[in-house]
Amino acid sequence: MVELDTDDVTNSRVDVSINATSINTRDDQRDAHLKSADFLEVKKFPTLTFASARITRKDDGEVAVEDDLTITE
Repeated sequence: MVELDTDDVTNSRVDVSINATSINTRDDQRDAHLKSADFLEVKKFPTLTFASARITRKDDGEVAVEDDLTITE
């Protein structure tokens, strides 16, 4: 879910769950390495959850998102 407050970006939210086994970088070797125990260990932790903790607008007009990333079984 992404909720965008166009009047005040600091009131926006991002909250998504990602099936880690679906990661596809278009490079089979890299995908296998990312999914391995060296990185995400997707067989044990198949779900990634990303939730914004704080969203701010930077001086250059870009948006910064501070987050909590959870990797779960």
